[in-house]
Amino acid sequence: MREGPPSVSDTGAAAAAMARAIDALRPVAKERNVTIVATKPSGQGFFDLDAVRLERVVAGLVGDAIHAAPSGSRITVQASWESAAFRLHVSDDRAQQGPGIGMAIANNIVASFGGSIESAGAEGGRGFQVTVTLPQLVPERAGDTAGPADPDADVTRVDGLRVLYIDDEPEIADAVGITLESLGATCRTCTTFDDATQLLAKETYDVVITDLSLGGGSTGYDIIELLRVMPQHRLVPAMVLSGYDGEDDLGATRDAGFVAHIVKPIDFGVLAREMQSAVRRARAQGSR
Repeated sequence: MREGPPSVSDTGAAAAAMARAIDALRPVAKERNVTIVATKPSGQGFFDLDAVRLERVVAGLVGDAIHAAPSGSRITVQASWESAAFRLHVSDDRAQQGPGIGMAIANNIVASFGGSIESAGAEGGRGFQVTVTLPQLVPERAGDTAGPADPDADVTRVDGLRVLYIDDEPEIADAVGITLESLGATCRTCTTFDDATQLLAKETYDVVITDLSLGGGSTGYDIIELLRVMPQHRLVPAMVLSGYDGEDDLGATRDAGFVAHIVKPIDFGVLAREMQSAVRRARAQGSR
């Protein structure tokens, strides 16, 4: 159950939120030779989901599609008010069905507002569509609650932060990178300790985030040890994103010097706030 007063979106707010999310992802789509075709929402109405959260939903679903769709294909984003509900459709040409991390994020948000998400593959095994449904509000309810959403109420943006994310599962690395970029970060991703070493040798970052298990005999603990022996990165905060959530795991990462341990599935609102807090502390320490 979500907390706080509801925030309402209408046709204009929905169109603006969709545009912001998609525009932030177009450079990634271009790199992957994927075209995003989006149309403005049709119809009129109100639904109980503020523009900030809607932007996160669209970013998550389109980010999944960018990763999964083959080169040269197209992603279609459409929205409309139908049968007393707002419906958002994201479809792509992926050959294999299956939701990604972005859909998990979107589902958590939508479910907390009384909505639902359904996914289906096309006949023949090629093509995938996700449909988000949110109940429409009656005009009286919308008039009582409508108003500008507080952008910081649910998620902290990370505009301008330079992030390195290491995860040995490429699809997760890509999805996390896309989502962080939709929140304003400049994110580099890699899947091995050796690749991380090369990037750290030639680039600077505000925060480094790593999975604990990196394959090839390396771990996230190797990453933080590497940071501490490189003078240019000595004060860079390091964080963990991991499926391990036992007390021993949490204690071990804390003792190793990680400033935060975020457990998967990822709550990007929590992650963004931890990133901002860690960077502020590191900059204050560096200015002494």
